[in-house]
Amino acid sequence: MGSGKRQYMSAIFAHNEEQLEAARVSHAQKVSEKKGRVSTVVEEATDFWEAEAYHQKWLLQRKANWFRALELSDAREMIESPAACRLNAYAGQAIDAAAMVRYTQGWGEKEGVTDEVRQNVLRRLKLEG
Repeated sequence: MGSGKRQYMSAIFAHNEEQLEAARVSHAQKVSEKKGRVSTVVEEATDFWEAEAYHQKWLLQRKANWFRALELSDAREMIESPAACRLNAYAGQAIDAAAMVRYTQGWGEKEGVTDEVRQNVLRRLKLEG
């Protein structure tokens, strides 16, 4: 695969055999559920270069009101935020509304999300939780 094709890809990079096996099992399950329509690849981790901030959580950034609801202060916070990761997955239709509500119920200090921010996210998503 050329570098242009690898520049934007959905991938799971495993750092050891245990992760590789778990990723392969999970990947096979998703392929089965989605009748082969899974573009994510599973590979062993090698050198990795983090993309510029404007590439991070791209789907979420296109939903500006959702993105602002998280009240993230900088690019590093956006990259590392589990809440931003889940919202990005929701924006890309990788998880459904019910799953999104369940995820928000677990948000708290660990994710850097106050209850006020959580409620704001749910309002912006027009979900109840």
